[in-house]
Amino acid sequence: MGSKYRIFTACAAGLLVTSCILAALGTRRTDGHSAANLIVPNAIDLNTTRIGDVASVSIGLKNPSSKLITIKKIQGSCSCLSFYSMKDNVKRTLSMFEVQPFSTKTIFADIRIGGEVGLVNQLSVTFDSSSVSGDKEHNLAIRYTPTALLYTVPKTLSIGQIRQGETAVQRVKLLSDGRSGIAINDLSAICSNENMITIKMIKFSDLDSEDRQAPPGVHLAGVMDVQLSPQEIVGRINEFVTITHKGKELLKLPLQATVQTDIVMSPNLIVLPRVASEQHSYSSKIIINKFDVKINNLKFDYDRTLLKVEPNPGSLEDRPGFEVTYVGPRPRDKVHRLAIKVIVDCDSDIRTLELPIVVMPKL
Repeated sequence: MGSKYRIFTACAAGLLVTSCILAALGTRRTDGHSAANLIVPNAIDLNTTRIGDVASVSIGLKNPSSKLITIKKIQGSCSCLSFYSMKDNVKRTLSMFEVQPFSTKTIFADIRIGGEVGLVNQLSVTFDSSSVSGDKEHNLAIRYTPTALLYTVPKTLSIGQIRQGETAVQRVKLLSDGRSGIAINDLSAICSNENMITIKMIKFSDLDSEDRQAPPGVHLAGVMDVQLSPQEIVGRINEFVTITHKGKELLKLPLQATVQTDIVMSPNLIVLPRVASEQHSYSSKIIINKFDVKINNLKFDYDRTLLKVEPNPGSLEDRPGFEVTYVGPRPRDKVHRLAIKVIVDCDSDIRTLELPIVVMPKL
């Protein structure tokens, strides 16, 4: 009996010690977790906000624990964000600050609104906090939908390719965020090149039902037709239309196009030597594209000591073009620039085209 009683007593004592240790560990875990619980909002939504405005946001950081929490660093994902605190109605720049136990610290962020009209923009804010339980990172999202006093649909007039002497017209809607009540009668358009761009403002009463439509919450200020008529320019066009409201500039509408003549060489620039099948190629083929033009003859003016030109065999009606080959010495120290003048005899007149050629130096 004595032996059994001693064994039972030892086991009971061991269980008691183990229970005490586990209880102590559990208490430590609970205390450590509660000390790190800084509560930060997941997201703040500003809804529609006008581009160019500065929106102010208040952010409440709550410390529900009995331990002091220190914010070591706060940073935003965009330079448009700035953070500060308020004291006696004065903005104070934020660096390191503390959130007292069982309290809420309110800080502020100024956001300069930008982005694409109508597309939700999201910024992120990161807080690094420190407490007795260790360091922790917290994230907050700030969302808004940019709107504008006045904007255009489309935002860029990309006309694409247009033949010299032809006319292209595109319709543009002038929209606002609805807070301004801008009317078409108060708007004017100024062209960067009045020789080839003309603008026609259209009254709301003259629009059909489709052109009168606007997204919910958006005001249709007006509609204008932009007409491009390039007569002399050939090549890439980068122009713009300036929209003003009672004499004050509101926006610039970019206009882009490529003007082609009725006779175009492709490619319009030759770089030699090219690399083809791991071999240097000193020749290139050129095709002449024509639009409703009959070509009777092709003549070439070039440096025959450096270049060789051979017209494509066959009919000029089916395959106008030629092949150029560089036959001179390879430049050793600098780029060699040449040119071929192509004289095109058409039914209507005689055109002179120029093909630039670049010969790269020896490696």
